[in-house]
Amino acid sequence: MNALVAADASISVTLSTVKIILFGSFAMLNLELALMGLLIGLCTTPAVLVDRILLEHIPAGIHTWLMELVIIVSAIALLSRIL
Repeated sequence: MNALVAADASISVTLSTVKIILFGSFAMLNLELALMGLLIGLCTTPAVLVDRILLEHIPAGIHTWLMELVIIVSAIALLSRIL
């Protein structure tokens, strides 16, 4: 289970770093947006802690299924707003 959390964390850090470099290189990242991103990141920290607690109490397979369900529902919601 720790491997799942570690993999998710490393993907998030890598993706965030690439976004900072990309948006910064195109001068699309100003101080206001950077601070807003930092605030949003800090607001997501409690969710990570809850996820860690859930991982300790439910099997990894169920957790994986739940995460996939969240992704599918989010994708459907996004597509419904676009279309």
